[in-house]
Amino acid sequence: MAFMGDSWRPEKQPIIQRSESQVPIHCVIHSQVLLTQPACRALGWALLHFLWQGALAAMVMAACNFGLRDGPARIRYAVGCIFLILLLALPVLTFTASLLHAVPVPPVHLPAHPPVLMPIAVMPVPAIAAADLQRTFTPLLPWIVALWITGVVLLSLRWLGAWTYLHRLRRAVSLPVPQEWQRALRDLTRRAAISAPVRLSIQRATQCPRVIGWLRPVILMPAASLTASTGVL
Repeated sequence: MAFMGDSWRPEKQPIIQRSESQVPIHCVIHSQVLLTQPACRALGWALLHFLWQGALAAMVMAACNFGLRDGPARIRYAVGCIFLILLLALPVLTFTASLLHAVPVPPVHLPAHPPVLMPIAVMPVPAIAAADLQRTFTPLLPWIVALWITGVVLLSLRWLGAWTYLHRLRRAVSLPVPQEWQRALRDLTRRAAISAPVRLSIQRATQCPRVIGWLRPVILMPAASLTASTGVL
């Protein structure tokens, strides 16, 4: 505070400005800390173990399909659903087991006295190989998780783009639908015992017939089908 006679004026405090380049650095540091957490390591081990787990489940499913090749389609469908549930449960179980058995790394303290030489127990070869593999892949776990998260984000964006495109097709104005098509659609829904309303729409943007929706399905037909015969349905 500076005084000038009877008047005073406050001194200007230095303004600390954070550089814009520090924001990405802080984000990178927080990301690195997050990727080194026990949950991240457990997720990395779950992704690695799912490679052989998924391959083994696929081989067993192929053997089941080969054995049931002459069986009813419902049984093969049920077997496929069981293996899909199994593929969903395997990484969850592996992640939970890895997280429960995660051993925190204790801090390193220098001993006050020189260590005493003790006889070293000889470990079996499988245990040594497992320990070597664990030491090899542990530094790579954050990168594996980061690559997996990147793939999930990219595939989610692709799915969101496809959903937006189909939603626009569903809400687009349809070309005039011939009455013969409407009667054929009502006859098909009655014979199939479909109680939900089914709408028929003809679009210029679509190139092949497709069905959108489940509760309120919409059948999209390409505009080129109008030039075909009236017995398309």
